[in-house]
Amino acid sequence: MHTNVGSRVLDEEGFLGRFPPPVYYDEDGIANVLAMREMTAAGYRITMDTDFDNAFVVHCNGDRQMRFVNRKGVYVLEQLGVDVEPGAKETSAMYRCQLSNVNKQPHFELSSKQNGYAGLGMTVKMATVRKNKEGFTPRQVKAAMEARSAMHIPNAPSTKSLKYAIRSGLIKNCPITEEAINHAEAIFGPDASTLKGKSTRPTPKKTYHDFFSPPEELYQHNRSITVCIDHMEIEHAKFLTCIDTTVHIPPLQQGRISSQDDQCDRAFIPLTDDMLDNMGVTIDPTAAGDHEPTAERNNRTLKERVRVALAGLPYKVVPKVITECLGRRAAELLNVFPQKDSISSHFSPQQLIDNVNINYKSDMVAELGQYVHA
Repeated sequence: MHTNVGSRVLDEEGFLGRFPPPVYYDEDGIANVLAMREMTAAGYRITMDTDFDNAFVVHCNGDRQMRFVNRKGVYVLEQLGVDVEPGAKETSAMYRCQLSNVNKQPHFELSSKQNGYAGLGMTVKMATVRKNKEGFTPRQVKAAMEARSAMHIPNAPSTKSLKYAIRSGLIKNCPITEEAINHAEAIFGPDASTLKGKSTRPTPKKTYHDFFSPPEELYQHNRSITVCIDHMEIEHAKFLTCIDTTVHIPPLQQGRISSQDDQCDRAFIPLTDDMLDNMGVTIDPTAAGDHEPTAERNNRTLKERVRVALAGLPYKVVPKVITECLGRRAAELLNVFPQKDSISSHFSPQQLIDNVNINYKSDMVAELGQYVHA
């Protein structure tokens, strides 16, 4: 079996319920792929009309049906209790209503070739230079080629400027005419190098910063906080973690609030003098053999979030750099939701410190491991 994540040899077969043909068995597999050809050969009737439903239906004995719905680009067996993804119910009729060229979908035609392969052509004709040359004499085509070449000699001025220079006699002994320039535009179209060199990106959409200010009363009695520090390891990736006991957010992101007292394990005692001298922070270590409970609970939550994300990937081995990025991302997303023991049950730590809301279109575009175009 060859997939985009590697190859594997499958030498065991089994039966998928009462489906007659045997299927390959893999104890680590998560799904079975059934070919329509096999289901048709087994006597199943398969119907699909995307104008009414974005799914295909397999008809069984006794008027029973199995619906295969679109989920993440693959048609899978519909299961009760599993929500359908947004956009999975959109039919081809709905898409045609959104397109400007309604009912103008091109038709594909197969054309046989001498080498035995079938080429895929379209009935929609594309303008070519050879086609555009029809209607022009060889002398006009040659003059158009010279005009296009002459446009690049003076460092590619605009067509309007070049015509003005020729019309005004600014270039002596110039054999290029305005008619030849017009013919060059009609035959060759816009100059490719000019488009690449002079085209600019379209004006980007204006961005709006959704800043807001939480009530100042929330900060009156919480100008100074206590931070709990610890370290953890996930899949051989090491992290330095910290969480405060008031807002529940890493102190590196704090603005109005400062930290003057840190609680940690005794492993951080060697940093006591440096933190007091350089940062003015006092270290309060735990007793010998004890652990800081707030930091330990924070580590447990972070590990849970990372394990959930890793379990959703189709890979058995994940690079260390992905685990490190995932750990930082898990800590950031924990700040998005209001914390139970925070100074506010309505505002999240991110709102209290950064004064911004999370944006779904920019911060929640794709999940971990999903293919995207950069």
